[in-house]
This record gives sequence, C-alpha cells and structure tokens, in this order.
Amino acid sequence: MKRKFLEDLGIEKENIDKILDENGRDIENAKGELETVKSELNTANNTIAERDKQLKSLKESVGNNEALTQKIADLEQKNKDDAAKHKAEMDNLKINNAIDKSLMSFKAKTPKAVKAMLDMESVKLDKDGNITGIDEQIKALSESEDTKYLFENSAPVLRGTQPGHGADDDDNSNTEKMTYSEMCAYLESNPDAKV
Repeated sequence: MKRKFLEDLGIEKENIDKILDENGRDIENAKGELETVKSELNTANNTIAERDKQLKSLKESVGNNEALTQKIADLEQKNKDDAAKHKAEMDNLKINNAIDKSLMSFKAKTPKAVKAMLDMESVKLDKDGNITGIDEQIKALSESEDTKYLFENSAPVLRGTQPGHGADDDDNSNTEKMTYSEMCAYLESNPDAKV
C-alpha cells in the first residue's frame, strides 16, 4: 500500500503513518511466514529426497538379497548333491570290499573274472549297512560245472595217475622198492593198481 493512495482517500497523515507501520509489520510477518514455509518446503523436499535414496538403497539391497538367497540355495543344493555322491561312493566302496572279502573266502583263482560274472543289481546295501546278494552268487558260481574251475577247491582229483608223468616215470608205482606202509598207502589211493 502506498502513502499517496491513502492521502487521496483523505486519511490524516498521523493515521496514514500508523496504517503504513502496521502494514509494514504485516508484510514482514508475511515474509517471515513465507520464509518459514519455504524452509519447511525445503526440509520436506530434502526428507523426500532422503526417503527416495533410502528406498533406492533398500531396493538394491533387496535385489542383492535375492541374489544372495539364490546363491545360498545353490550352495545348499550343491552340498546335498555332494553328500549324495559321497554316500554313493562310500556304499560302492563297502560293496566292493565285501565282494573282495567273499571272493577270498571262496578262494577264487581270478577274482576279477568271477567279479565280472556277478549280477550287481542284486547286490544291495541294507539300512543296517549289511551287504546282501554276494555270497549266494559266489557259492553258486563255485558249485556250477561251468565256473567251478575259477575256484581253488574245484580242481579235479585224478586217481592213479599224475598229469605230465608217464607210467614209467611214476616212482610210486615201483612196488618192489616200497616199504609195507608205503605199499598200503599206495594201494589205498590206487585201488585199481596191479602189484
């Protein structure tokens, strides 16, 4: 408001001064309030900007958490796979050791050949850690006519002759030089011998 405007209205000078002083205070108060509003607006804008930064950071960390969660899941799956593989290897080692032990107890001449004849599908490791299906198969192989030659006890016993020796080479058949006990042992092992 200008002084000239008030003078044209016919207001006395003293009242004009009071009105202008009051108007000046109102303007200053309004300016102060405007500054306060501007300051609050700046504070609000800064707060919003800070919240935006926090949201962005949170979004990034959530993205990282998803990657981290996936990595943890991948590692857990790898650990499960490795544990299963290790268990299978240990079970296989136990089965192979049990087969080797059984082959030794049945006196297999060529364990590798006998092992190749085994039906590995029927060899199982039960829940108690015992291995089944080995001894039965090896026993059947040691008694079978086709495969018993693979075991030491299955060698044929020849009576009366010794492979690789002719009749003249057999020192045991010369009964003239034998003692009585040698003669009895010879006749017992060779009942068809002629004296």
